[in-house]
Amino acid sequence: MKRIIVLILALCMVLSFASCGSKTEPAPGGGSGSNSSAPDESKLHGEVDGDIYTNEYLGLRIVLPAGWAFYDEDQMAMVTGLTADFFANSNLAEKIDESGQLMDIMLGNSTGCTINLIIQPQNVLLKSLSDESIFQSIESEMKKQFEDAGVSVKSYDIVTKQVGGKDRTVLNMKADFGVVMDEYQIWCRTNGKYYGIVTLAVPDGTDPQTFLDCIKLD
Repeated sequence: MKRIIVLILALCMVLSFASCGSKTEPAPGGGSGSNSSAPDESKLHGEVDGDIYTNEYLGLRIVLPAGWAFYDEDQMAMVTGLTADFFANSNLAEKIDESGQLMDIMLGNSTGCTINLIIQPQNVLLKSLSDESIFQSIESEMKKQFEDAGVSVKSYDIVTKQVGGKDRTVLNMKADFGVVMDEYQIWCRTNGKYYGIVTLAVPDGTDPQTFLDCIKLD
C-alpha cells in the first residue's frame, strides 16, 4: 500500500503547487495528448461498465486486464484517506483541495500492479507546456517527495511509448522501496480546462507495455 500512497502523495503535492498560480481557460484541445472534440464538463467523471472504464471528457477507455479488478468506493476512500494522513498539521491538504484534484479511477491486481487516473484543472503555469516540458519541470520536486518518504528514485527518464496504439510522451521512473523496486509509467491526457494524469505502477521486471495496451484513446 505504501507504494501506491507515496506515488499519489508525490503527484498530489507536485500538481497542487503547480496549480497555485492564477488559472486561465486554455483553448480546447491544447497539449500534445489532447482530444480535439468540444469538451463537455458534465462528463468529466468517468464510468465503469463491466470490465471497461470510460471517460468521455478525456476521450479514453481502460479495458480491465485479466486478473485485475477496479477499486470500489470504499477502497478508493481508504487510499485517499491514507494519502490525506500525510498532510496532518500542515496546509498541504488545503492546497490540494483548492487545486480541484480528484482521483477518478483505480485498478490493480494481486501482484502489486496498479493503474490510476488523477484529474486536475489546467493552469497558467502548465497549459502552454508540452508533456515533455511538464515532466522536466516537476522532476526535482517529484524526486524530493519520494526521498522525503524514504524512497530512492533510481531513474527518471522521459521516453516515447505506445499508449492506445499511438506514440506518446511517457515519464518512466524507477523507485527503490528497499524490499521492492517499482517502475512507474506516467502519461498526460488533456482537453479543455482539465488534464488527466494516468499512472501505471508495476514491480520492476514486469513488462509495462502489456498494461499500457489496455488504455484506449478515442
